[in-house]
Amino acid sequence: MQQSTITLIVAGMGIGGTLGSGLVAQWMTRNSQQKQWLLNNRKEEFRELMTALARSYSAIQRVTVFGKLAEEDGVAIQTAESDAMTTIRDRIYTSFEVQELKIESRWSNIAMLLIRLNRDAHGKFNELMIDLTIAALKNPDERSTFSLKRKR
Repeated sequence: MQQSTITLIVAGMGIGGTLGSGLVAQWMTRNSQQKQWLLNNRKEEFRELMTALARSYSAIQRVTVFGKLAEEDGVAIQTAESDAMTTIRDRIYTSFEVQELKIESRWSNIAMLLIRLNRDAHGKFNELMIDLTIAALKNPDERSTFSLKRKR
């Protein structure tokens, strides 16, 4: 083989390696950014859910603290419950965790206990918020909504 042929082969390999490493780096960056975007959306959904539940809990508690409910208090309770349920049901990136933790039924039970002035409501609400916090801080596993791939 001639020296010029070897030089061309080495130069071609250098150029190919440079282009290949650039493509691999770009793919890795895009993949990492997409994962971070999904994690951020997941965190935001947990935050929205916890905020909605806390607001609804406070609204129901504020109305029921006096023991007797006026007609407008019933409307306030229905609005608070409805807002919480809408937020529970409209989760996208955290829907698996919401179903797995049985957030909807637990929240319904807490709201009912709160309306009946049952002292267990506060403890159950704290447990629910702790479970949501733990779920939000966990890395999503292969079963979570986060990792589901769209099947074609």
